[in-house]
This record gives sequence, C-alpha cells and structure tokens, in this order.
Amino acid sequence: MPPYREGSKGAVPAMSNRIEASLSSLAERGLAPVLLRFALGVIFLAHAYAKAAIYTFPGTVAFFEAHGLPGWSAYPVFAAELLGGIAFLM
Repeated sequence: MPPYREGSKGAVPAMSNRIEASLSSLAERGLAPVLLRFALGVIFLAHAYAKAAIYTFPGTVAFFEAHGLPGWSAYPVFAAELLGGIAFLM
C-alpha cells in the first residue's frame, strides 16, 4: 500500500507531492507554455493530415454535409488546422 499524507480531501497518495513538484518546476522555468504549444501544434497538424490523407477531401466534405455543415467549409477548416498547427510549433 502506498504511503499517504493527510490533505484537505482526506488521505492523498504521497505521489501527488512529486507530481505537484514537477508541475511547479515546469511553471517556474516557463516550460509549461512551450509544452502546451507543442502538444496543440501536433494535434492540429494530425487533424489536418487526417482530413487530407486518411479521409481525403471528398470524404471530409461528405462527412461535413452529413452533419449539416456546408461541404465547402471542409477546406477552410483544413487550412486553419494546418496553418494553426504550424503557427503553434513556431
């Protein structure tokens, strides 16, 4: 059984101290925003790639239309995801 410490919400595993310490050190060094931007950039690019290569543009247009969105909006959404992902990574 892991060691516990008393907290405001009752017994809390001691590992949370290590997590809190590592998160606070990331914030102190300013790495948290960098990691968040990197993660969001990768996610945006992955979604743009999926629209272009996996589902293809005609498939994405059909998906948008099947869900009540105008089919032409698939192209600006792709551009926003691609350019947004690149911007996050810069």
